[in-house]
Amino acid sequence: MSQKNSINYDLLARREYVQIFADMREAVKELDRATQAEIYFSVVEYGFTGKIPDKLSPVAAAMVKSMETRLKTSLTRAIAALGRGERKQDAND
Repeated sequence: MSQKNSINYDLLARREYVQIFADMREAVKELDRATQAEIYFSVVEYGFTGKIPDKLSPVAAAMVKSMETRLKTSLTRAIAALGRGERKQDAND
């Protein structure tokens, strides 16, 4: 499930945090702990690297895939804020 996109990795390396949205948490909390951990790790990994891990269980892969557009939008906003020299990341990233 890895992806190729035009991410500015120099700016991405300056990112200090990743947000988890409430609706994502609500959806994930219904799953078993191992799958939850896999999904959360994938979201964090994407937030700091711009890449989704290749080897995910079918359920985790489906969940992360359903979140992918929102994750990319969040990442794009965070990188743009960093590129503008904003000290803090956009509150909506």
